[in-house]
Amino acid sequence: MQPNANSNMMNNAPQTTPINPGGDIVFNNKPKKNKGMVTGLIILAMLATGGIAFGVWAYLDGNQKTANLNNQISDLKSQLANQPEIDETVIDVDTDSEVNTSDYIYIGEWGLKINTNEQLKNISYYFDYRSETEGEYLYINGVKSDVESIPSFLNTSTKENWLACLSRYPTGTGISADPSGSLGELVFSDDNYSYYYGHPQSTYSSDQNDIDLEIQTVELMKQLFTNKDNYSRI
Repeated sequence: MQPNANSNMMNNAPQTTPINPGGDIVFNNKPKKNKGMVTGLIILAMLATGGIAFGVWAYLDGNQKTANLNNQISDLKSQLANQPEIDETVIDVDTDSEVNTSDYIYIGEWGLKINTNEQLKNISYYFDYRSETEGEYLYINGVKSDVESIPSFLNTSTKENWLACLSRYPTGTGISADPSGSLGELVFSDDNYSYYYGHPQSTYSSDQNDIDLEIQTVELMKQLFTNKDNYSRI
């Protein structure tokens, strides 16, 4: 009797494994959660939150400081606006009396002021320090105060064109003694210096009206600057 063909085919069929034969085999190799990573993420989140909070605080604090500064500036402007106008007077330390600053030429380099009795205006000067032996020179320019227009001799540099020259030399060095008069006219001497006055030997103006005015101004300056009573300490 021949074997059953179907029976042989079933016996020879290959054995297969079921896709999921039972149990949770698929999840047996599932990785465990990394606690360190979670902790790091929490720390980073906390740092980010703190940074944002600090940024907000810094922004608000900066705005507050700016507002305070603006308030201070406004207060200062208000105080300046409410200040009374300053009179053109100072207290003369020699006499404790009020003096008008427009009456004086202040020579800070020498610690002196010269009373012009308001007879000069448009005054400028050039200070030239050479040495202890060569002296110190103050070249002065200006015009009579009763003149309305600006004369041509004021349109030049005081260093080059000047109408009066004051100089000083150390007292007691022998230089201050000037028998030849080359230093100019001696005005006065103190314990430290001797002061001299000089003027130019010719006029700078070309127009005859300006020439006459220049000569008058030079004469006025000579009267003022050779009078030792017009000098006082600042």
